[in-house]
Amino acid sequence: GEQQLVQIARTMVRTPKVLLLDEPFAPLDEQLRAAMRSEIRKLQEGYGVTTIIATNDPSDAMSLASSIYVLDGSPARVVQFGTPIDLHDEPATLDVAMSTGPLWTLEVQVTADGGGFWLSAEGAVRLRSWSPALRDHVGRTVKLGVRPEDLERADRGEATAVLRRVIPGAPSSLLCSWGGRQVTATGDADDTDAGASIRLKVHRSLIFDATDGRRIA
Repeated sequence: GEQQLVQIARTMVRTPKVLLLDEPFAPLDEQLRAAMRSEIRKLQEGYGVTTIIATNDPSDAMSLASSIYVLDGSPARVVQFGTPIDLHDEPATLDVAMSTGPLWTLEVQVTADGGGFWLSAEGAVRLRSWSPALRDHVGRTVKLGVRPEDLERADRGEATAVLRRVIPGAPSSLLCSWGGRQVTATGDADDTDAGASIRLKVHRSLIFDATDGRRIA
């Protein structure tokens, strides 16, 4: 790790016109990784150095890049190109969504009624959706994706069992079993013990085709 820091410093001190970095933070612990992201960001902004970074770590890409190419396959092909916010909020595929931040997924069945659509899984999960894009998927299985920041403890919503409190954390959070998956929900956890039953609210979700992974809604 120390050798890696020296190599990065030798490269950066020259203030090059283009900086090429291939997995530059791989041997570093998390504290050093965060520090180096900050230093490289300062170099980018202060000296206007064009920087190309190859990385498998979403934190590197999302915190450093102004533009991101997501590559997949062998030989690699560009799956999507855009800003970090674009790729995080509007991923073209499930792979893009998982490469731009934490995401838990669950296979759900699409059904319809007069008011819209339901996404359900073995009676454990039942979410409402009004997206017209689901019309062609009624009766089929799709993949539901939810990011941790979009799952919150609430007075009304989906029932779930608490496995344990997640400490430390800001805001406080709870590890829960929901739909056969372990998920982390934000919210007041100070008065909640393992085994308690609470309700969760999904603020936003991503829905993907279960076969090819493309985003539906």
